[in-house]
Amino acid sequence: DTLAALHGGTDQLKQHLDNFFEGGQFTLWNEPDIGAPYLYSMLDGSIAETQTRIIEERGAFNNSTHGIPGNDDTGALSAWYVFTAMGFYPANPVSGEYALGMPLFDKVTISLKDGKQFTVNAQSDSQAPLPAVSLNGNSHTDGTISYQQVIDGGEMNFSN
Repeated sequence: DTLAALHGGTDQLKQHLDNFFEGGQFTLWNEPDIGAPYLYSMLDGSIAETQTRIIEERGAFNNSTHGIPGNDDTGALSAWYVFTAMGFYPANPVSGEYALGMPLFDKVTISLKDGKQFTVNAQSDSQAPLPAVSLNGNSHTDGTISYQQVIDGGEMNFSN
């Protein structure tokens, strides 16, 4: 909210983000930039815009000896990729919220304490945005989920 206010509102910040990406200023391996694709989700739940940016950036990773773009300082880029592949990312880790993104896999299950699980399902092609999200069977229109929602266990589904 504060960042949007500093830019004159949500629409103006989204335009600034669009210019940032489309003007070639975003560089994934410039690690201060890595959370930028998730700002769309955090602004107003616009996860389709986040997903579009993520799909573009995931292509920079591959399974060769040079498969991580840039220097993976203390695992920052690897962590970005792992979280991104699961469909959510701690864009502001202090907040306890994860910004929603774009799952790479059809299904990811995280085993939690006490036998609980948190499962993320992607019900379509991983190369096209999946903006409809449900959490535990209910429509989820917020662009974030909380740490508490994850550790409580359950199921998050992405579809188009």
